[in-house]
Amino acid sequence: MRQNDGIDIEIQGDRALTQALDGLQAKISKRIVRQSARAGAAVFAKRARALAPRDTSQLSKSIRTKQKPFANRMGFNTWVYVDSRAWYAHMVEFGTQPHAIQPRNKKALSFGGKMYRGVMHPGAAAKPFMRPAANEGAAEAFTAVQEKMKLLIAEAVRL
Repeated sequence: MRQNDGIDIEIQGDRALTQALDGLQAKISKRIVRQSARAGAAVFAKRARALAPRDTSQLSKSIRTKQKPFANRMGFNTWVYVDSRAWYAHMVEFGTQPHAIQPRNKKALSFGGKMYRGVMHPGAAAKPFMRPAANEGAAEAFTAVQEKMKLLIAEAVRL
């Protein structure tokens, strides 16, 4: 199992948007950036939900976005993640190796009315959905961020 296999995206470039943000009040500028980042995260989340295997749809329903400010309040992180209802998400994304399953609290396991002292799980093939969503949706997410910024800057300038 891999932990913290996140994708970091830093938005740079678009000089016109950067200059427009610099001209606005800091509070308004932060709100615009936060809302624009949410728009980009929403694109990733939507794509990940579409790519998630649909055995029960629990996995796709548990894909969420979250935004939290840094401790120094000078920036924020925006995540697309799978919540705890789909505790098995990492096994779907990365697959599992063959492994033995032994009883923990009893002397045997019961499957289909039969008793076993242990069984061998054959493993499961990876069915990635988060990484492909990030890789395939990067351009679309960036466009969503830009469009949301342009809209919010235009609204802020009109005020």
